[in-house]
This record gives sequence, structure tokens and C-alpha cells, in this order.
Amino acid sequence: PGRTPVIAVVNPSSGDLALATSSNATSTTGLDSLNDMQADGQTLSYYNPSCNLISKIVDAPGGNILGQVTSKVNVDATVNVWNNQPYLRRWYDIIPQNNGPATVTLYYTQADFNDYNAHPSVVNNTWPMLPTGPADAAGIARVRVTKISGGPLGVGTPGPTAIIPTTVWNATAMRWEMTFTVTSFSGFYLHSANIGNAVLPVTISDFTVLKNGTVSNATWVTLSEQNNSHFNVERSTDGREFTILGKVTTKAANGNSSAKLAYNFTDESPQIGHNYYRLQQVDQDGKTAYSQLVDLVWGADGSVVSIYPNPATEKLNVDVSIDKVTQMEVRLMDMSGRVIKSVMQRTAKGLNNVTFDLSDIAPGVYGVQIFDNNTLIHSAKVNKQK
Repeated sequence: PGRTPVIAVVNPSSGDLALATSSNATSTTGLDSLNDMQADGQTLSYYNPSCNLISKIVDAPGGNILGQVTSKVNVDATVNVWNNQPYLRRWYDIIPQNNGPATVTLYYTQADFNDYNAHPSVVNNTWPMLPTGPADAAGIARVRVTKISGGPLGVGTPGPTAIIPTTVWNATAMRWEMTFTVTSFSGFYLHSANIGNAVLPVTISDFTVLKNGTVSNATWVTLSEQNNSHFNVERSTDGREFTILGKVTTKAANGNSSAKLAYNFTDESPQIGHNYYRLQQVDQDGKTAYSQLVDLVWGADGSVVSIYPNPATEKLNVDVSIDKVTQMEVRLMDMSGRVIKSVMQRTAKGLNNVTFDLSDIAPGVYGVQIFDNNTLIHSAKVNKQK
């Protein structure tokens, strides 16, 4: 390929490389990884030391620079399941220095699909089959990719998204090629379409916690539930040690649902400073899964600032706790320093809130500046996501 690999790891127990190539068209176990520098608008294919493909990334032109990118492919020893749905043994993790829009191509073997189709839950028709060969149009139409941002299954932040890739059989290289666009990166897991074309059934979706007067209101939605028992709402002040605030029983009949269900919980006594919230989802058999963390900062007397959520999508809240009446201005700026939005208001002693509508703002990194009587008292950066 004409570039020197920086990292190439082989599974020490099997010695097999985890690549989908014409010269390695059988399912193997192991991990391979490569680091490379990717510039704005550049197309790069990531290879292992034997010049076998791991992935291809086309950076969207226009100013974003992915920078140093680590592209990893993993092949598990067996077909695993997440919340009862199987996914392919071969899965990917792509970590750029800077997140941004790009087009990604991932590679799979027919043996990967054969292993999936041989899983008991597929054989007994609990889950549909994936392509049995290049001419299997129905199987190709069922291909889905779950993207987990920021971590492994059940841990990513924000929540996972389901992608319908362009699926092509490369007859020359004897491999499957899955191509799709993204605005950010992390783990990619391939599976078959399910009810509502949802992601791998990670039960917890859209988990948010917002301030309401003197309490914290937690809300979340489930897209589907399988054998769900209840949720525990947990809180921590250091992000490590959590305590259970309360239990919320599932709304799904017998713990199973294919419809959206909405839940809420109120923390009547949030702590001064950081309040890290998460959900523990508990199955009927006692198995558990966790949502992403939400950090909500509650201020005391004096100038204490909280900007949330970050990353943000539709709304951005700026809370300022201040011990005097003053004239406050909050500015939202792009990275060139241009003011995109500004709110000026007279504060009251105690907690003051400013909310920005971000629905008309392009994804990217923005600056927030807070002025007290024309004096800058706080500055921060926020990430606006699509």
C-alpha cells in the first residue's frame, strides 16, 4: 500500500489476522489495527503489514481534519448476541483524532455471514438471515450497521444509531463491502434488520437529565424491550461510585415491546456540584446494561456556571449561579470568533438560565462566553452534533 503500519496486533492465542480479503476468505479470530494521518478531503485505505485491507475512509472536504486515525478490526471467536440479537463476529472500531463527516467502507467475508446464519436464533427464525451469497437480494436488503459512539455496546455516548449501508459483493476480491456516511466515529457492528429497523436492541434511548427548579428531571425512551424488568436510576458525585436513587418498573407487557415507551424520574435532592446520572436496565433474569452518563452541575452562592448538554443537538442550556443582581450577556460563537447568537438579560440573585436553540446551526465546535457587566467571567467550548 505504500505506507508503513504503526500498529499491527495479532491475537496471541490463535496467530490469525482478522481481515476480510481475497487471500483470507475464511473466518479467523484476532485483532488488527493501523494508525495513519488523514488530511482534509483525503481518501485513505488502512492496511495490515501484509497489505490486506482493514477499512477505507474518505474524509469530507471543507475544513475538517480527521488527523491521526486508528482503524481496528476485531473477529470474535463465536457469534455473540446483544440483548438477544446476534451480530457478526467481525466488528470495527475507528477512532480519529478529530471527529467529523466522512464516508466509510468496511469489509466482510461470506464466511462471516455463514457463521451468523448458522446461529441458533437465526436457524429457528427468531432473527432473519443475512446474505447467503452475492445473488441473495433479500439478505442484502436486511443488512444493518449499529454505530456506537464513544464506547462498546451499551456504553456509547451519545446513544447508538442504525445505519443502512450500501452493500456490494466484490467478485474480484471475493469479499463484501459495506459503505456509508458518518458524522462521527467509534464502534461498528453488523447485524440483520429488526423491528422498526432499530439498533442492536439497546433498550435505553434518549436518556436526558435537565434542571427544573430545584430538582433534576430524568427522562428516557425505549425503542424496544425484551424481557425487561425495571430500571434503576443511579447517581454519583465523582463518576465512579454510584448509588440507586429509585426504581422504575417497565411499562412493557410482560417486559416485551416493539413500540416506543417513555419514562421519567425526579431527583428531589440533587447535590451541589457534579451530579452524574445513569440508568441501570435490569432484565427478568437479572442481567443488566447501562446507559451513557449525564453530568448535571448544580451551583451554590457565588459565580458557578453549568453548560449542558455537551455534546448538544437541539438545545443548549447555560446556568449561571451568581450572588448579585447584574447585567449578563451570553454569546455563542463559531471558531473564527464570529458571534452566532447572543442573549442579554438582567440577572437575579441565585440561579439564572439561558437557553439557545441549536436546530438551525451546523454541526461543529462552538465557543460560549459569559459576560458580567461587560467583563468576561467564563468561556467554554461545546460540540454541536447533528
